Amino acid sequence: MTLRLPTTLAADSDAAAVAALTRYYGRPYLGDDAYVGAHFDSWSSTGDRVGEAGRFTADDLVAVTFLSVQVPADGGAGTCTLRQRR
Repeated sequence: MTLRLPTTLAADSDAAAVAALTRYYGRPYLGDDAYVGAHFDSWSSTGDRVGEAGRFTADDLVAVTFLSVQVPADGGAGTCTLRQRR
């Protein structure tokens, strides 16, 4: 089995990697041409952001919908109510 590195890793120049990142994040940053995943890179996926650890946030609610999980409206509202009681 032959392993071939992508051009961005095999090249001596950073130009290919910079071009790939520019394509992913768009120009201007998160512009209309940005890949969809780029918009979620700033989310706290590990819950380690101050104030979010151990909490179910709106980001979490949106994220599970991308996994085709249907959250009923009262489920989202109940989560917000639970968080306010803490």
